[in-house]
Amino acid sequence: MGRPSSYSKPLAQKICRRLARGEAVASIARDPQMPPRWTLQYWMKQDKDGLFAQCPRQENKGGPPTRYTPRVAAKICRQLAGGRTLRSIASGPGMPAAPTVIDWVNKDVDGFRAAYARARELGYAAMADEILEIADDSRNDWKTVPGKGRRLDRENLRSARLRITARAWLHAKARPYYERSPLTVEIVRFSRD
Repeated sequence: MGRPSSYSKPLAQKICRRLARGEAVASIARDPQMPPRWTLQYWMKQDKDGLFAQCPRQENKGGPPTRYTPRVAAKICRQLAGGRTLRSIASGPGMPAAPTVIDWVNKDVDGFRAAYARARELGYAAMADEILEIADDSRNDWKTVPGKGRRLDRENLRSARLRITARAWLHAKARPYYERSPLTVEIVRFSRD
């Protein structure tokens, strides 16, 4: 089921409640259960039921949150550790944009750099596990064709290969051929001198 595109009063009331809590239109639109931003803006401009005119709203709220909070930082780290990408996390409702998170890392806000690095390490391990799970999953490798019996499902194999290749490429980019432990970094530095 896709995003709703037809106006309904209950949906408009739900949007109005979120706006009243101070959530930005762009943030609401990132929710897959909500219409796209341009549809929301059109509904607000048309205001069929007069709901949006009456809706108590915090003006000039802007886009996604940019202020660091330990709660948001912990949520980001939990999702990174689960193997999600920063871009997919940042696209979620109420989450800061990816450049904002990278800025927090660069500025080491409240010790976030170490937590972020640890979450990334755990995420890469989860990614490696996912590669193995996809490779080992043979449930849909064969299909039954009426009148011909069981046949190899080449489309499923192509899809699995693509998923494995994409994850392996990302894993290789994130984790070079040597592990970056402090000892390895010192060895590499020593050999360059």
